[in-house]
Amino acid sequence: MNSKLLDGHNGQPIYQIFADLPEPNLNAALSLMGDTALPMWLAWGPNLSVVYNDAYGDLLGANHPAKWGLPLAEFFSDNWITLSPLIDHALGGKGIYRENLALTSQDAHRADQQRWFTFSCTPIRDQHHAVRGIVSTVWDTTEKIRMTEKLAISQSIQRESERQFRALFD
Repeated sequence: MNSKLLDGHNGQPIYQIFADLPEPNLNAALSLMGDTALPMWLAWGPNLSVVYNDAYGDLLGANHPAKWGLPLAEFFSDNWITLSPLIDHALGGKGIYRENLALTSQDAHRADQQRWFTFSCTPIRDQHHAVRGIVSTVWDTTEKIRMTEKLAISQSIQRESERQFRALFD
């Protein structure tokens, strides 16, 4: 497992965030999250404290490592209105997947920018099958969305150009 994930960030070891670390399902989710190259975060416990892997830390940019260990609502405070229904669904015991959600994030200079993300949120249950947390895999689809928009504009310009060309000979 990724040693940075186990050691924590910002001087806060993971065992201090999750007092009930011996939960087998939590350990399995942490192991998966620490070993994958995909950006992932995990929220667990009464405050739904958030930890994330290095790939997700890269998505956070200037906000990493300051967001490590924050309660989920605070972690996603800028986008809570958009994300809370997804999170509530997962906390209700059902996984959820959403593509290309437009969210506000901060760039390296802490300037707000619109980005697009695809989320998969899965409930994590304790040994008594009660939902105690969420694990989420996140894909940054910003470049795909921007390229799709550019292609649509280019196609529109091409159609208008063709229309004008045909009009010359009508």
